[in-house]
Amino acid sequence: MAKILLLLSLTFAIVAAEASTQPLSPATKKSIDDLTLLFQEVIDSINTATPPAKKPEATRASSKHIHTAELDVAKAAKAGDEKKLAHLILSYRMASTMVIHAPPAEKLKVMEDTFNSAAAPNALECPNIDKAYCETRSKLNTAILGVVAAASPEQKKLGDKDSTLPKSMHTAISTINKAYADGDDKEIARVLAAYNKAADSVIAAPPSDKLKVMKSTFKHAAASGA
Repeated sequence: MAKILLLLSLTFAIVAAEASTQPLSPATKKSIDDLTLLFQEVIDSINTATPPAKKPEATRASSKHIHTAELDVAKAAKAGDEKKLAHLILSYRMASTMVIHAPPAEKLKVMEDTFNSAAAPNALECPNIDKAYCETRSKLNTAILGVVAAASPEQKKLGDKDSTLPKSMHTAISTINKAYADGDDKEIARVLAAYNKAADSVIAAPPSDKLKVMKSTFKHAAASGA
């Protein structure tokens, strides 16, 4: 069944490419075909690693991520945007490879993180892309750097053993990426607004309170994407 669905998705991608206002190069078309075959490897990898009782749930979860990825690629193909296509294909190839090589018990989690990341805007292209996304990423970076700069020598020593900062940043980026992967504009706006507000609170907080404020506001912002 999964292979049939993937074949239909491949057909959709090919049709989108043929309908492009700017015909895609043969190399790009081949890259799309190769990516679709790699997606099949991802599905097979997850299917093999999943116990029988959990296969239906795993199939639903993995199919959702694959479907989002294929829609992203098909949309860029239809627009004839070879630059965006190249970035998407590379991102999803890297994500797929990480899933395939992940330990069996971690494959779905790795897929969620990497495929959601691939679906989100490319932060390296800021500020020339999604303005709201770039503004939020910039504020998050400023907030985190502010917490680090405000830490006392004792706090910095403790910080080497405390995962609060990296976990908070990881959760923030993961929550934002998931919103983009889900494709709901209202959800994206809500999550970005929540993290904008959280970052503003951390930036405005006195140095001695920054870490405490970050823990509180980032936790609240994460709940907005639940």
